[in-house]
Order: sequence, then structure tokens, then C-alpha cells
Amino acid sequence: MTINGVEVSFNIAEEVSNKRIMKALKSVSKDTEASEGKEGAEQIRIMCTSVKNAFDYVFGAGTGEKICGKENDLNVCANAFADLLEEKNRQDEILKQTRVRLMAAIDGNGNDELSD
Repeated sequence: MTINGVEVSFNIAEEVSNKRIMKALKSVSKDTEASEGKEGAEQIRIMCTSVKNAFDYVFGAGTGEKICGKENDLNVCANAFADLLEEKNRQDEILKQTRVRLMAAIDGNGNDELSD
């Protein structure tokens, strides 16, 4: 996927990628809640820093600044993170269908335990 002209990729069905995106999402959510009640500029700094750190955590150091820029523009940061979450949600739906397919295949072939 491309976010603000930067090509990134992740696979929510892969364990490490899944853990990273979920941890990043929780961190941004926590930081956004913590920024409530702060002065405008401070709130923007907290949220943008959190989003940039999340991109760095998921995709590697420097990715947050490449995607969001050097400045802390909340419109840019929030929209970039929203793009990431839309892709995550799209992949979540595919993953859900994959689990259903796997369970249907298991149910259709009996529920025999694996043996050596």
C-alpha cells in the first residue's frame, strides 16, 4: 500500500506483523486519550509523535517521518494513520474469511487428532 507517496506493506495474517500493528494501534489510542485536555499545540505534538512512532515500530525506523513529514501536522498524521487502519480492517476481513474456511474444512473432514 502507499501512504502519502511512501510504499509500505504488512500482512495482518502473519504473526509478527499482527502483533506490531495491534501494539501500535493500542499505543496511538492510549497516547491520544492522554493528550485530551492538553493545550492545542501540545496535543498535536503528542498525537503526531505517537503516530510517527507507530509507523516506525510497524515498518522500521524513519518511516513515520517519511510518511508524515518532519513537521507535526495533525491532518497529515491522522489521515496517514487512518489509511493504515483502513488497510488493516480490509485485511482483517480476509483473515476472518480464512479462519471460517479453515474451520469449515476441518469440520468437513472429521475432527481427527493428528498422530505421528
